Amino acid sequence: MSSQIENLKKAILEESSKFKAVENLGGYINLVVETSPDPIAASLLLSTYLISRNKPFTVRFVDPFLSVNKLVRPPRGITFFLGYTGLQHQKSYPSFEISYYSDPPSGEEVLNPHLFGLNGILISSTTTLTYLLLKELGYTTTDLASIVMGGILASQAELDPEKLDGLNRVVLSDLERNSLLESSNGLKIPMTEGFDLSLALSLMLDPFVLGVSGDQKGSTLVVQELIKKKQLSKQIGLVTGTDARVLFDELSKIRSQSGFKELDEKTLLGSIYMDRRHPADSPLRNIIGAALALEACISLQSYTSIYKVFLHGKKEDYRQVLEMMQNYSAMIASLTKQITQTQEYFRETQNALYIFAPPKTQRGLALRTVKVISQNRAFYFKPVIMVSPINQWSQIVGVVNPQNSSTIDLGNTFKVAAERSKGVGYGSSLQAIAYVPAPYVESFFDDIDVRLSD
Repeated sequence: MSSQIENLKKAILEESSKFKAVENLGGYINLVVETSPDPIAASLLLSTYLISRNKPFTVRFVDPFLSVNKLVRPPRGITFFLGYTGLQHQKSYPSFEISYYSDPPSGEEVLNPHLFGLNGILISSTTTLTYLLLKELGYTTTDLASIVMGGILASQAELDPEKLDGLNRVVLSDLERNSLLESSNGLKIPMTEGFDLSLALSLMLDPFVLGVSGDQKGSTLVVQELIKKKQLSKQIGLVTGTDARVLFDELSKIRSQSGFKELDEKTLLGSIYMDRRHPADSPLRNIIGAALALEACISLQSYTSIYKVFLHGKKEDYRQVLEMMQNYSAMIASLTKQITQTQEYFRETQNALYIFAPPKTQRGLALRTVKVISQNRAFYFKPVIMVSPINQWSQIVGVVNPQNSSTIDLGNTFKVAAERSKGVGYGSSLQAIAYVPAPYVESFFDDIDVRLSD
């Protein structure tokens, strides 16, 4: 694998030289961005680079579903595609594409780990590739460390920086080495020095604890009970030492009682990474909080909020993002509870769990929900797939735990099955998305099930 990573690094260097040459041609540069956390974090990086170079640019956020329905056209001029947009490159204009999805399009200016025989999501996210490309151009942002890591973490199966590998790990080490991130040991939740503990616990979605995650009342009761028993020493600030151990034991007990897989100590206890350029009472100071902030803003379709809070950081912007994070975690908890406790939305086979969600469930919300449900001990070792109707189409998202990633490439499986069902599919080995016409959902499921059994 080391030689493959070295080849990817060489490709990053080559692409940086080509981009610099095209950049010097002048004119607007168009950033066409998939509406997902990782590509949007990458677009923030590119935006700050172009601003620093006084280069004119535009940013267009593209929902792949609209592209599938031919409702969006690519812009004219130099274009940077970030993530999967479903748009065809304009051959008459220079274009670049950065993503980590399986089966990337062919082309000289496509930067994707799969082209080098690497598992994209595990080795290098879109944000990672963008960060390293800009570094080759002599640019390293000093203000976006948490958004860089937030984008990387949001692309992974688990929101755990200690499980990062490949070039994703290289970026984390680089930011820490340059003092843009600081680490300490404690409870790995979206917590900071000036943040309320019960609020941080309610924002915690990975690991998910039913009755605590997305439940401000439930998380407050847990903290108050431990304070009352004098087992917990504080309600504000980073949770370390004995306090971290006490909370781990309590959360592990609550989680196992609700049918979810028991917590491993390393899942919740370990290194906490902070970007101290954000206020002490903001969850965005913590890189796990930054990942959840990205997810929340995008799921609630407030893309400009991300740009405002990370580029300007006004107090009212932080407050608005925090409110969206609370709403997002509550929505995830509600949908998870509805699905796991009633089971009326289930269809389970030997190969996968299929879930039928309410109509027009937002893509990011669906993706985080299936990640949460896959933590349930009953479904831990099989893919979890959720379908939601959107007008005459169906949106389908799926995830598989990293333990099964060596035998399943979910992105490729979705792509092939969707094409056979007159739709479009894309993704990585661990998570995938498809859009198929509503009448073909059952045939899509049947095709997926056959492919997963091979």
